[in-house]
Amino acid sequence: MPLPMIGQPAPAEEPALRTHRRFDRAARLVGEPGLHALMRARVLVVGMGGVGSFAAEALARSAVGELVLIDFDDVCVTNANRQLH
Repeated sequence: MPLPMIGQPAPAEEPALRTHRRFDRAARLVGEPGLHALMRARVLVVGMGGVGSFAAEALARSAVGELVLIDFDDVCVTNANRQLH
């Protein structure tokens, strides 16, 4: 994409193009059909402790379209070391 001239507004990127760039590595790993399947997927993560919080982050970074997170625990001093910050 050529750079805009000084004084001209930058061309707006299409949302699909921005999304594609954001998940470029996932697309290389699973291919375009796989990426579109991930973007349509809905994943439930139960428990946001030590494993669940990292799993949820990895799923979000991998282009999963919708995450449902369930955890009934309270964040407190005794379990703060297991929370993703």
